[in-house]
Amino acid sequence: MKQLYILIVFLLSVQVVNSQNKLVYGKLEGFEEGTTLYLKRFFGATEQKIDSAIVDKNGSFSFNNIKQLKSGLHHLSIKKYNALFPISKQDKSLEIEASLTTLSNGKLNIKNSKEQLAFNELLEIYYTIEAQKDSIINVFKTANRFDKKYKAKSEEFNAFITEKSKSINKILETFTAKYPNTYSSEVLVPLLIIPYKEFSVSTDTMYDTKEAYLHYHFFDYINFKDEATINNSLFEEKILEYFKLYIMPTQEGIKEGIDILVKKTSANIVVKEFVVGLMLNLLSQTNNLEVAEYLIKNYYTDGCDSNLKPEVLGMLENLKKLIPGKPAPDIELIDVNSKRIKLSEVKNKKVILLYFWSSGCGFCKEATPKLKELYSKYKKDGLEIFAVSLDNNFVDWNAYIEENKLEWINASELKGWQSRAAEAYSVTGTPTYFLLDGNHKIISRQSTFDGCKKLVEELF
Repeated sequence: MKQLYILIVFLLSVQVVNSQNKLVYGKLEGFEEGTTLYLKRFFGATEQKIDSAIVDKNGSFSFNNIKQLKSGLHHLSIKKYNALFPISKQDKSLEIEASLTTLSNGKLNIKNSKEQLAFNELLEIYYTIEAQKDSIINVFKTANRFDKKYKAKSEEFNAFITEKSKSINKILETFTAKYPNTYSSEVLVPLLIIPYKEFSVSTDTMYDTKEAYLHYHFFDYINFKDEATINNSLFEEKILEYFKLYIMPTQEGIKEGIDILVKKTSANIVVKEFVVGLMLNLLSQTNNLEVAEYLIKNYYTDGCDSNLKPEVLGMLENLKKLIPGKPAPDIELIDVNSKRIKLSEVKNKKVILLYFWSSGCGFCKEATPKLKELYSKYKKDGLEIFAVSLDNNFVDWNAYIEENKLEWINASELKGWQSRAAEAYSVTGTPTYFLLDGNHKIISRQSTFDGCKKLVEELF
């Protein structure tokens, strides 16, 4: 009897726990018993699986492994069908109703949910906004800066953008007043607002163009304190739009844009780490390792790994070894006389310029006379150039050295891009410059001669 009593108490406790965990549940029509469905949450533009459930013979389901609801945009996925819905801070549980018909149209119903009503209406507004943006882009495409009346037309164009922006923002303002305290109004609307400023020569002294203003104020409407800001794809789109339109497309320009954005996100460590991880993903796609190293040196923490792509993780480990202050990886190659030479054997120098190049590289050929001038100027003060060629043909490599009278250290493995030296320094393009101090510690990585020259001049 005692054992039976214990069993009954145990079963009752399990039922209580299950009822407490019944946070997302509901009923589906038109799906067979045993059908699996998935609950996913957006993390930027990526979807993360939260839980799975099985449809029973009555069409009912329940996600039982959810400890608490988390604010953000979610997906209910069943076979080939998907439906979007938001969860806000106010939601304690969600009862979902859907059918094969509604899900085929990407829709579902959440009982007594103001959130779902708001989101469905915002979707319609979103499509209107996208159409408005398309009309702006179409006008922009017709702009011809060589037109004799370009200045007048550009002023007309800016006025057109301002009016469109006002119109869109007014629609969003009305929506927010109608659905206050919802995920759609608190998180999604700020991501859709178009920041703009009307300028007057008499009142504006700091900015005299829309582009200059947006360079610094593009993210002003976004609440970076709220972690739920990153749980949708619009946030990622907003960042991409900023870097595409409102920063200088140079290494220093990208770094400045990163500084502005990351400073904004410092209000919430989760948001900041997401943004740093996103930027590392994007920089790896463009092989912009110089800026990636800048990002790692100034802003990276282990929490940034949460949204890194698998291929980026390997790159990250290599780049961590190459950030300023780290010992330069030693490399062993052969010189033009087929003698072994190591980077670590270069002694008693104030600055070592580790230079990756090849004889067939056009940009390297442009840099050659400039490097020779720099070397001639600072060699007596302690500058050494250790030039690693990524050639795979000795004749081409040696001919270029002799023809251009390159008197610094010339070394190669003659393995082209299979060079272990290039791998050790994560070199993906030539020319690439590393500046090392006299103790063989990394000072900086540069992808342009001008950036390299500026640092050398500062060091001397």
